[in-house]
Amino acid sequence: MVAFIQGHYAFLPLFCLGLVRTETILGDNTLTVRVYLRGVRASLIEMHAPQLSDDFIRLHIVKGLLCRTTSEEMQPGYFDFIRSIPAGFIMTALIGFKPSLPWWLYRATQAWVHAFAMWVYRQKLTLAPPKVNKQINIPDSHERNDL
Repeated sequence: MVAFIQGHYAFLPLFCLGLVRTETILGDNTLTVRVYLRGVRASLIEMHAPQLSDDFIRLHIVKGLLCRTTSEEMQPGYFDFIRSIPAGFIMTALIGFKPSLPWWLYRATQAWVHAFAMWVYRQKLTLAPPKVNKQINIPDSHERNDL
């Protein structure tokens, strides 16, 4: 699962035509992901997974220019990566994310860019499944029932 996430964030700068750069920092059973706009020191988004597994990783959204800074009473949002070996797919879910943009502007801009980036990455995997983990079987699009 870590290799899938690292591949996703390595793909992001290509998708964004070099306008962003990413860092994935693998620690002892932890993972930190940062996304930056080229030339800007502050991260667009920073996420941290306090523990890793082969089938589920939750990246807690810690901070960044694209997310509203959470106060102590607010729960941070998170980005889940869930692998189902029997079904042969990986599901992602962005839950509880609080954008820094007003909601209507987020839905009209940032949400569409994120959805499109995920769709393009899925197409990339469908055409060339990752060789890192041979247990992942990504079916052809006509075999998928989650579209």
